[in-house]
Amino acid sequence: MLTRRVWRDFCIVVAGSAGAVAVVILTQHLAWFEKSPDWTLYMDATHRWLATGAYFSPRQLDGPYQVVWGDVLYPPATLWLFVPFSFLPRLAWLAVPLTIIGVSLWRLRPAVWGWAAIGVLFCLSPTVIMELTSGNPLLWAIAALFASVAFGAPASLVLLKPTLLPFALFGIWRRSWWYGLGLLVVLSLPMLALDLTWLRTMIDARQPYGLLYSLHEMPCAAIALVAWLASVRSAEARHAARTFLAGWRPRNSRRGTVQIPVAKHRFGGWAEPDRERSWAFDSVARAIRTRPASRMR
Repeated sequence: MLTRRVWRDFCIVVAGSAGAVAVVILTQHLAWFEKSPDWTLYMDATHRWLATGAYFSPRQLDGPYQVVWGDVLYPPATLWLFVPFSFLPRLAWLAVPLTIIGVSLWRLRPAVWGWAAIGVLFCLSPTVIMELTSGNPLLWAIAALFASVAFGAPASLVLLKPTLLPFALFGIWRRSWWYGLGLLVVLSLPMLALDLTWLRTMIDARQPYGLLYSLHEMPCAAIALVAWLASVRSAEARHAARTFLAGWRPRNSRRGTVQIPVAKHRFGGWAEPDRERSWAFDSVARAIRTRPASRMR
């Protein structure tokens, strides 16, 4: 008990310290929020595309080029996201994904060690914090991943930022993931010619880190997966898996169903298990129902 208490207190201190550091970094870069250069860049590209049909800057179409700020690197399918928000206030561009992230965290309710890990990951790259406050579309990719781990939305939508491919593979075993991939394909078809141009601009792009130029964004993108691993709901799914592997039927289970004990929240209170959205719970329950009765004893 003493060891667990010390560990919990240590995690609380780490989470609080990371939160304080994050606040300091944010206050030092308020100018980025006021000017929102990344948001301005992609809204200008969207208005240019609506007016003239030109999505990329002319220098990106003249052969190999050195990537500098102002070059459009996102695939044309993101125009389905950019166009509606080009007619909305700038605050809406930030408010919608931040709301998705906040609701997802409320649903996941990570353990205290999860909050500590989230704080550390968020502070690992101050550059990413600057990008997020400036309205970079990275915020939408992170929100899509949060929606996937919390509500089962297709993480394949993260492919709107192709450099986050490893995170887009989350939930590939789900049918919804393939639905999301099919949706991206359908949305890309009307812009096929522009997609081919985007591929050519990516091949011609020259930058020091190549395809790893978004490597510094990985820790911030991993926050969603950490929240999922530290979630009370994930703990319930792991409990169901351990029950199945042990080879016996839980005492409080009824014929044809599996009852998972109510999980206690790390910060107090009680949380009902989420039977509908826990893929691990559903698969384990089906496996237990189909096992021979002789092996269940």
